[in-house]
Amino acid sequence: MLANRIEAWGRKSLEDGLKEGLEEGIRRGQAQMLRRQLTSRFGALPKDIHLYLDQADTSELEQWAENTLNASALEAVFYPAAEQSRHLRDAPHPGQSACPLPPLQLDDLRTLEDMHNMLADRIQHWRKESRAYGLKQGLQEGERRGQAQLLRRQFTCRFGSLPNEVERRLGEASATELEQWADNILEASSLEHIFSSL
Repeated sequence: MLANRIEAWGRKSLEDGLKEGLEEGIRRGQAQMLRRQLTSRFGALPKDIHLYLDQADTSELEQWAENTLNASALEAVFYPAAEQSRHLRDAPHPGQSACPLPPLQLDDLRTLEDMHNMLADRIQHWRKESRAYGLKQGLQEGERRGQAQLLRRQFTCRFGSLPNEVERRLGEASATELEQWADNILEASSLEHIFSSL
């Protein structure tokens, strides 16, 4: 019974870490993709722009990504009025052990209270490890998803609704493909142009 509770706590910690990691990974992936596009289009970025990107939420990043498509100056990405005046799988499944549990050291236990305290400490340690593992896995997957989401938004903004094949390719794309497409969207006149370089 205790083993089942411990396993459930570990699973919950892993799931919480995965969720948190996915959310942060998506945000980071979008920031990385936008940073790459801005550098490609406008050259080296000032430190304050890096701070904006690192601290922005996904809605801000998505808006800036749209602005990037037609901006003639870096400032116009973040302040569109200036332009007008100038013209983010392999996560373990529930029940699958995320990280091996270290063996318990029972030799030093003298009382039931010692055992209780040791188990409480160990459970807390396992929960933290499970959450950290989930966070790491979630960040990795989230970064890829965030990059794909940002590109999907830019593709739709520039070309309208996307064919199923483009949606499928975005969902299955590698990091290298996403980076290439991010570079291509800046100058592309059609979806075909974006995908032709691969």
